[in-house]
Amino acid sequence: MHTILFVGMDGVQGEMFRKGFDKRHGNIVFADTWQEAKRLVVQLKIRVIFTEDELPDARGQDVIHDVDGAIPVVLMCKVLMSDRMLEALASGAYDYLIKPIDVKVIGRLCEEIERETHCANQSQISGIHNPTEAPLIIGSCSRMLDVLKTAGLIAKTKATVLIRGESGTGKELFAREIHRVSGRTGAFVALNCAAIAEGLAESELFGHEKGAFTGAQERRAGCFEQANGGTLFLDEIGDAPLTFQAKLLRALDHGEFVRVGGQVPICTNTRVVAATNKNLENMVDRGEFRLDLFYRLGAMTLVLPALRDRREDIPAVVHALLERLNRHLGCRVKGIAEEALEQLMIYDWPGNMRELQHAIHRAILICRGSVILPVHLKGIARKEDGVKDGIPTLAEVEEEHIKKVLNITRGNRGRTCQLLGISRPTLRRKIRHYKLLPNVEADAILA
Repeated sequence: MHTILFVGMDGVQGEMFRKGFDKRHGNIVFADTWQEAKRLVVQLKIRVIFTEDELPDARGQDVIHDVDGAIPVVLMCKVLMSDRMLEALASGAYDYLIKPIDVKVIGRLCEEIERETHCANQSQISGIHNPTEAPLIIGSCSRMLDVLKTAGLIAKTKATVLIRGESGTGKELFAREIHRVSGRTGAFVALNCAAIAEGLAESELFGHEKGAFTGAQERRAGCFEQANGGTLFLDEIGDAPLTFQAKLLRALDHGEFVRVGGQVPICTNTRVVAATNKNLENMVDRGEFRLDLFYRLGAMTLVLPALRDRREDIPAVVHALLERLNRHLGCRVKGIAEEALEQLMIYDWPGNMRELQHAIHRAILICRGSVILPVHLKGIARKEDGVKDGIPTLAEVEEEHIKKVLNITRGNRGRTCQLLGISRPTLRRKIRHYKLLPNVEADAILA
């Protein structure tokens, strides 16, 4: 029978796991340090290692490096640090769990590892961890954890990645983190597709030779060439002109390009990560986005949740922002009042993380004491403050009007769109935003 090794787990939790663990998955042994654990690895037939990410004598990546892919390693941590999770998964960790951990989760993982013995060939650690300031990709909700885990697992591959999400959800930050842990030695180059003039698309992507057109006084390397060996981040890919899309697709398919005015093909080892807040499927239907490019970019898609869909993460995000902004601004704001935090928790955040960051930035600057109070959160209104002097807000008028039209049309979305003068995607967003239909029906609409 296989043996399950737990490293660094305290005695109380260890005894709880021992009592609740299904012995069909194997025997349990415990070690306080990694040195002790290494001796057990030699002596026993260890099937999987569950270890604290930060042991007294080793970090999680050291454990992964020591076992050299021979044994799946699952890291455990009390507080989520997104950079640690990404680095660990990109370096070969089988999974990354946030405490408290249900013993049933451990059992399911053991079953999964039994079925997937190929996990013993996970990648090795490839670099030294360079400590950085607290990351802003923070979240313990299941959707954010799933996105983080997927990002870590694909980081070291060559796969093209499409990051989708509303404006302000942190798409570029995710792209930079994927590049950081990818092991690629080239540069991270960002290009805003919405700002490209259609006639300059080819030159922006591939560069040009001297004299290729009026004003081309010297050779210029394009974004693909600048990012060779690294990552090219194409922001707002949904706004790219069709000519840009065609030239991008050819470069992705063939792995080479020709500078404007040049004749010799140039091979490229550039990984492309694209991002958009638009509905590309609808754009494909309208002929505004190439279907073949959509499939090419969307081989691996990460969908970032809106901040209003992960409100439980707001306290952790706020405290990380306070720590970071205090350093950058030279301020000494120690915390946030419970009433102010509650105000942040019930706000809908149409601007997502970007809006939250700006709100905390402003609050720190105008805070005279050491604690942020509700008065410092100007513009972040409580829901109960929505009606002033009997006058409804514009959002409330819109919600009531959409609800009335849905009742008139008996839920017919096509007729509702005609009466309101809006598109189906807009109606779907409004229904979800105002929670106008039961969850089951709303999910069916959004499918």
